[in-house]
Order: sequence, then C-alpha cells, then structure tokens
Amino acid sequence: MSINMVQEYQLNDREKELLTVLGKNPEMSLKGLSDHTQYRRESSIVRKIKQFREQDFLRGPVYFVDYGKLCKNALHRLFCIVELKESPETVIEYLKLIESLQWVYPVLSSRKELLCAAFLSSND
Repeated sequence: MSINMVQEYQLNDREKELLTVLGKNPEMSLKGLSDHTQYRRESSIVRKIKQFREQDFLRGPVYFVDYGKLCKNALHRLFCIVELKESPETVIEYLKLIESLQWVYPVLSSRKELLCAAFLSSND
C-alpha cells in the first residue's frame, strides 16, 4: 500500500513577491520583474519561474498561479456576471475594491451591459 504525501513548500518573502507581481502583470518582461521585485538578476528570475512551473505553482504559456498550493484553506474561483445600471468604469472601480478580485472583462451583448468578474474565495 502506498501513501501519497503532499510536501508543503514554504515560500520566502522574495518568492511571494515574485508570484504576486506575476499574478498582477503576467506579461511583464524579465527587466520589469527585476525592477519590481527584490530579484536583481534576470537569470535568478528565470530559474525561479522554472522552479515554480516544476512545482505546479505556475502553468501554461501564460502564468496561471495555482493558489491552492499556496495556502492550507481550500480556494474556489467564483465567476460572476454583473448586469450594469451604472457606467462600466464606475462598476469596475467598485469591483477593484474587493481584494479577492482576479480579473474583470466586458461581456459582448446586444441587449444589456454586462461584466464578467472572477474572484478567489476560501469561504464555502
């Protein structure tokens, strides 16, 4: 009988900072990442990103952070379709006040003004 043990990985402050910057700006260049993090050498950032991919913290051609590996609580993605009565700019500014907001995009509709928003939640 084999028991699969999941090894928890403790991130240091520099790694957390790098993941945060990648999560908010996945298109940022290596130079930009070195300017916005405590990592000064681009080779260190490349090595760290490779390590994150090997540990399944990051996936795909775009950086998709697996937040479930970063905390003990189960995390869920919530997708919301918001029907607008105010301007999209106003609603987006209010949505940005919610810390768990991941992204927000307009929904193409000929009948209503809609936004699609994604949130993370650890509350079932």
